[in-house]
Amino acid sequence: MSIGSGAEELSKLQKQPVARVAVHQNYSTNSLDYDVAVIKVATPFTVGPNRKPIAFTSIRELPKDNERVIVSGWGITEVSELRCRAIISDRLSSIVICLMDDLFFQAEGFEMSEKLMAVDLNMINFSDCEDLYSGDTYLTSRMICAGRLGEGKDPCRGDNGGPLVSFLSGKQVGIVSWSRGCAGGEPGIYTNLADRTINKFITSELKK
Repeated sequence: MSIGSGAEELSKLQKQPVARVAVHQNYSTNSLDYDVAVIKVATPFTVGPNRKPIAFTSIRELPKDNERVIVSGWGITEVSELRCRAIISDRLSSIVICLMDDLFFQAEGFEMSEKLMAVDLNMINFSDCEDLYSGDTYLTSRMICAGRLGEGKDPCRGDNGGPLVSFLSGKQVGIVSWSRGCAGGEPGIYTNLADRTINKFITSELKK
């Protein structure tokens, strides 16, 4: 597995092999609660014009309802082409935009976007989000919701692990986690970086 960065074009990403992956000890493959991991590369990337670190939000610094946010990634752009199978798991998340090798993701009938894509969204009130999911999915405090309902704008397969960033603060506030389909009637679900357990896990792993 490797991490790619430094370019908008998928084929031009500079890659570094992964040295360590730390998945949250409470991560559930069923509920996708605690959906966060910290990935360390074997050789640190060099910061430059096309590669810079991003600050992530502090504990309890939750984005406000309707706050403007942006999500980005190289995932698929046509839902009608979605015919996929997971080889291991494509739900493993990191705190940076990253490209997983085919060990983690294989697709049939479509290709990942060659160019890095981004979409503006709005934060959705948590109670409203629960209502939109009709109570058949268990949402937790480790999750936040964002979307532009009815406009067909949403991350999709291949965007998992990408960043949700606040326009207001410029900080990363979430990680693309899961949704019911792509650009449907419900908002996307993101790992909440302002949650104390999530925030402390990331901070602790970054010190290792």
